[in-house]
Amino acid sequence: MLQVFETVYWPSLDYILTYKRFLDTPIGPVLFKKQFYKNRCEILSANGKQRLTIPIHARQGQSDIEIRICNRSAWQKNHLRSLDSAYNNAPFYWYYKPAIHDFYTQSATSLFELNKTLLQWLDRKSTRLNSSHIPLS
Repeated sequence: MLQVFETVYWPSLDYILTYKRFLDTPIGPVLFKKQFYKNRCEILSANGKQRLTIPIHARQGQSDIEIRICNRSAWQKNHLRSLDSAYNNAPFYWYYKPAIHDFYTQSATSLFELNKTLLQWLDRKSTRLNSSHIPLS
């Protein structure tokens, strides 16, 4: 059975480091599981943890490549506003802000493709990190 690397929405640093460690593992679709981080993430806002969720059309057991994003709501605008509010004063956010704004202005229909694009962008932007930063437990 072929092993694939699963995509998530705004992955954690641990996730990115693990991805870098297993770069030879292809990014691929897997079965959708409810209450997983494929379409949601948590950010630290001024009021504590804030959950961001991408609205989707999905069924349990469906391949995540088949999951479609529901673009009827203004989720992209809301997520961008939340990220700006939470991180606008963070060091280096100004450096990434234009690319993040570009990411949220693209028209996305597939959750898998959106997450894959995000993971690949994060991988390129985190070139100074490598698997040696991963603590061995």
